[in-house]
Amino acid sequence: MQMASFRASGQGGSSNPAPIVTSITPNMGTINGGTGVTITGTGFLAGATVSLGGTATTGVTMMSGTSISATTAAHSAGSVSVVVTNTDGQNGTLTNGYTYTNPAPTVISITPNAGSANGGTSVTIAGAGFLTGATVKLGGTTATNVTVNGTSITATTPAHAGGTANVTVTNPDGQSGVLANGYNFTSGLGLVLPAGDPSSVTVNAGQTATYTLSLGGVGMSGTASLTCATTPTPKGVNCSVPASVPFNSTVPAIFTFSVTTTSPTIAALHPSGSPRLPWSWTLAMTMLGIVVVPTMKMRVPRRSRGKYLWLAPLTLCLFLASCGGGSVGGGNGGGQQTNPNATAPGTYTLTLHATSGSATDTTSLTLIVR
Repeated sequence: MQMASFRASGQGGSSNPAPIVTSITPNMGTINGGTGVTITGTGFLAGATVSLGGTATTGVTMMSGTSISATTAAHSAGSVSVVVTNTDGQNGTLTNGYTYTNPAPTVISITPNAGSANGGTSVTIAGAGFLTGATVKLGGTTATNVTVNGTSITATTPAHAGGTANVTVTNPDGQSGVLANGYNFTSGLGLVLPAGDPSSVTVNAGQTATYTLSLGGVGMSGTASLTCATTPTPKGVNCSVPASVPFNSTVPAIFTFSVTTTSPTIAALHPSGSPRLPWSWTLAMTMLGIVVVPTMKMRVPRRSRGKYLWLAPLTLCLFLASCGGGSVGGGNGGGQQTNPNATAPGTYTLTLHATSGSATDTTSLTLIVR
């Protein structure tokens, strides 16, 4: 424990001894301030003030003659002295008793979030609190070509066993931030989402969802065949992927595929808003056919007329009914009817599978149908 030094304020007539500061707990906090601390010592008087590195603390409370609580203010990084000044002007100092530290780094994301187990993938890490000289590790293995730029870091992944790995950024002051299972080392074909592209698409039933993916760039080249499956399996959903995609070992190939859904309604046979003939009109026209048609002079020989005349009223009746006069083909009033093959609202998982020789890769996407 470091002993405090103290001096008189020049008011030699004061009967109180100068305060002595023996410790501060905790003895470090971030440069943002706001850390609650307790200062212990002797000779503290009511109304005493506390400063750290020359900056006054807030919320100073006299707990007793040997204890004061306070809240640190913002300050630049480094060790500073703790000074308690009594109302009689005398003070006590704990030299370099408190250390202002930079906040621990925070790792928010890594893009892309997957790459070859052989390493060599260029990644960008986003977050906060990154300091110049920070190091990056993926699954405990140090990345190379690390460049810090404010809230982002670029680096090159190392070789690593396949599987997910933590992404750890460590500042020069020893503080670290971790993105748990943030990166996936894959021995597959590098089937991943390009940076910034969404893995989830929301559409109304009857609309088409479109996704963008990348393939390759992981030390392998060739041509991959693609298949798509939907879980659970809904009605009226069709996943349309390219039959094959060529890829190379250095630059990922970007491709898109679409998923169509089916509307809950279809147009009725009878157009919406068209006029309908009432049943009375249908009946009248049918009777007219019975009366008029037999009297018409037809070119059919007389002996054959009677054989076919009975069909005329029936044909006329069916024609009028199909135009809206009867139940045959009349349709409904709204011009729409329920589609039995409609895609039901819900959340579906799309599984895209790529195969190239003996190598395979799979990625999952989300389709939300409203």
